[in-house]
Amino acid sequence: MAFFLKCLKLKSVATVVGLFLIVSSQGNALVLDWNNVAWNSGDLTNSYDVDGDSVNDITITVSPDFTTNSPPTGAFTNLSSSGQFSPVRDAVFTGGGGANNQNLYLGVDFGNRNQLITVTVAFTQTVTDVSFTLFDVDFNFGQFRDIISLASATDGITNFTGNFTTGTSHQVAPFNLGGQPFVFGNGGSANTSSAGNLGIDFGTDQINSFSFNYSSTPTFIGDGGTPTNPGVQGIGLHDINFTVVPEVEGFVAVALMCGLIFGNMLRRRLLMRDDAF
Repeated sequence: MAFFLKCLKLKSVATVVGLFLIVSSQGNALVLDWNNVAWNSGDLTNSYDVDGDSVNDITITVSPDFTTNSPPTGAFTNLSSSGQFSPVRDAVFTGGGGANNQNLYLGVDFGNRNQLITVTVAFTQTVTDVSFTLFDVDFNFGQFRDIISLASATDGITNFTGNFTTGTSHQVAPFNLGGQPFVFGNGGSANTSSAGNLGIDFGTDQINSFSFNYSSTPTFIGDGGTPTNPGVQGIGLHDINFTVVPEVEGFVAVALMCGLIFGNMLRRRLLMRDDAF
């Protein structure tokens, strides 16, 4: 009986260590919800603590290039409803999700078709299951054609290509732009419609950051529907979903080693006591 109880104790050590490893391997699914955070008018970068641990989890930076081939130079635009300048948190585009479906409004007036803005999203830790939606990716003949190209998604070593889920007012181009896939507007979408919703995800790829470019049709691409100096255009960056990849090294590895050492000590004691009998 004594030998049986000692075996149970030994198994309990392995069980505890095993459970610890299982729990530690489960990622923490998080969402940057624009209804819960702020972005002041005209800010070009902000960081957010999404999980409430007082450490920022995600940083978003908007980098404009309004001077290529200028003049004329480009500029961010302001909202007629509030007078606030882009970038700004607002619900001018709702993606069909209701009047208070907040997102990061990116309104621009490019001076020519070779200017663009780059949006970079950087994570404090390695993440996976990254996904988000852009609102109002569309086309207005004689005014503008929205172009979204993935600039990069990386873990610091490897570059990854994202996946597009298109709406009805845009489509994936049959060729790449700067070596990356891109989407172009091919029809109109009302500000409150879901027709312009473009979903982007990186699946199970583990990344530290990603970025995309927003522009009108570059001049090297023939486009009779877009003027040399495009009109005012805009999109909305909606909520960003991601799962933090747990760091198995460090504490978990130490806990495993301690468990194995403790288990081996118990096993040796069992053998020594059995030999005494």
